[in-house]
Amino acid sequence: MIPPKKKRPLKKARHRKRTGLFNPLRFLSYTLLLMLLVFSVCAVGYVIFFRTVVAQEIPPALRGEIVFEEPDPPVQSEDVAVRPLPDQAVEAEVKEAVVSKKTDLPKVAIIIDDMGYNELIGEQLLRFPIELTLSFLPFAPHTRKLERLAHRAGKTVFLHLPLEPKDSTFNPGCGALYLQDSPETQREKFANALQEVSHAVGVNNHMGSRFTEDRPAMANIMQEIKERSLMFVDSFTTPGSVGLQTARQAGINSIGRSVFLDNVLDEEKICHQLEQLVILSERNGRAIGIGHPHRETVSAIAKCSEKYQTRVHYVGVREVTLYNSMTNNDIFTLDNQKMFELVLSRAKDSISTELDGETVILDIASGIYSGLDSMGTFIWDQLEHPVSVATLRDAILEKYDVTEEKCVADLLVFLKDLADNALILFKNE
Repeated sequence: MIPPKKKRPLKKARHRKRTGLFNPLRFLSYTLLLMLLVFSVCAVGYVIFFRTVVAQEIPPALRGEIVFEEPDPPVQSEDVAVRPLPDQAVEAEVKEAVVSKKTDLPKVAIIIDDMGYNELIGEQLLRFPIELTLSFLPFAPHTRKLERLAHRAGKTVFLHLPLEPKDSTFNPGCGALYLQDSPETQREKFANALQEVSHAVGVNNHMGSRFTEDRPAMANIMQEIKERSLMFVDSFTTPGSVGLQTARQAGINSIGRSVFLDNVLDEEKICHQLEQLVILSERNGRAIGIGHPHRETVSAIAKCSEKYQTRVHYVGVREVTLYNSMTNNDIFTLDNQKMFELVLSRAKDSISTELDGETVILDIASGIYSGLDSMGTFIWDQLEHPVSVATLRDAILEKYDVTEEKCVADLLVFLKDLADNALILFKNE
């Protein structure tokens, strides 16, 4: 006989309280997620279609924003219609000749990168009404012809050296230097690139956001630059670049880019960037802008540069370098009598503040901090206005109980340290 199945007691169903069809917290979360999605799509689309980034108006070592990493070298185009220079081009040339005599004006140098691909725009830039520095990509189809013409026209010619970027989707071009290259290969590539731009008096980097952050690689290239008595301009395509620092440590005439002019290919915005460049030069005594051979750039500079000729002096890059003709090693091999005649001043790219009882100096261009002890602070305070080395010596002897021999020795060591870190400027009295 089969036993009957036991009936299990029925459990009471749990009834959940209905919260209603509208949940404010859930609605707010979905709304925020939707807004974030729309913003991301718009931002990505803007970058993809316009290749636009924020222009740096101060050296990027102080800012964490994205800096301009130049795109692939432009495709050769011979049939591009180029806007003519203004009808007043000849008149502007005369005005420039007059203004060039005003050596007391702040100095502005404009570098045009990526030269060598567009022959028509290249030839137009050769007869531009203001002074330009033309930086040529090696192995571009018209580089050899245009750089030769630029040299004959008395223009400042640069090698636009292709260096490895962080973003592998950007192609730095033929002959680029990579970190995976051996030091010997890097030097060989540099020599080959320089042969293509045989009249170059200086070098600035094309791309290189990865390469310029590597100190051994940059020191390797700086050795080549120094041996050829060239100068270096750091394009600052990354906030972490050590290019300017390694150049100065090697005693190379060097300076960093101040403003990118044409991140946005719009004439009005390029003119605005040019105005910012002028303002920076008036503040610091000099500034460097970098543009590219685009029709919009050519037209904007031709149209807007003339109105600033009473405020700034447009010059080649060599005239705005930190160490004009003498390196630190040259200066500090002078005898004491000539050394005492030199006048010192703080570099305009440096700022200082007091932190925990210690004076801290920041070199804006390189982003390097330096701390000073009490005597160093005393000397730094004296440098607030131009002062001769002899005056500094006398001030120290008056304030501190020290022999003149030790005072001079310690003072020169301290001044050389400041100069090596680009914190002071020298000039003849």
